[in-house]
Amino acid sequence: VLVFVFFINLEYNRVPVWVQSVLKKISALSFGIYLVSWIFDHAFYPYLLASVPAVADRLPYYVLIVPLVFLCSLLVSWALEIIQTGLNFVFTIVKRKIKSFYKCS
Repeated sequence: VLVFVFFINLEYNRVPVWVQSVLKKISALSFGIYLVSWIFDHAFYPYLLASVPAVADRLPYYVLIVPLVFLCSLLVSWALEIIQTGLNFVFTIVKRKIKSFYKCS
């Protein structure tokens, strides 16, 4: 919740343009990040649980694990967006060819 409050209250006119672009991209990918994060949760956390059985001893590792899960989820979400864009492009071309074929017939 604190992260969202921070970003809501951030004055974006003081932030460099490249930071604005990164935040805008993360915002656009956030739902996809949420949806695929369970993959990396299930990939990374079992290793942590097996390596560090005591909960109190795991806390320092969350500083590494949480950003790692976020970064992996971000990259997969971005890759899926690129694939979706490519498929939309291909389907648009196919749709045009089918329409032009039936208009000529």
